[in-house]
Amino acid sequence: KNTSPAATLHIDGNYSTSQTNLGTINSTSNNTISMAVGNYFRGTIGGAVTLTFNNFPANCTTGFICAFANVGTNITWPAAVKWAGGSAPTFSSNTDIITFVTHDAGTTIFPAL
Repeated sequence: KNTSPAATLHIDGNYSTSQTNLGTINSTSNNTISMAVGNYFRGTIGGAVTLTFNNFPANCTTGFICAFANVGTNITWPAAVKWAGGSAPTFSSNTDIITFVTHDAGTTIFPAL
């Protein structure tokens, strides 16, 4: 609604805001999160799990959101995720919403809590 914005947003290529329901996320199912299907992912952590993020578009900054219930369970995050202080914070057993950003196609992923 601002007729004189301070900055412009340039999107070069495809942009998706689709929501992906991963259902129950565990060590054997739904633990790979693909940017090819959107940028908002939700699900319930169903036990110890190692997450994988993939299919980042090349040559652009990508942001995505994970809304996970039961995050307090044991999650092994990809090595590319660089938590402040070097380790993931303690999450609750409720739903936690975590925003991530990468500027190098997923080589380095920064969480913003």
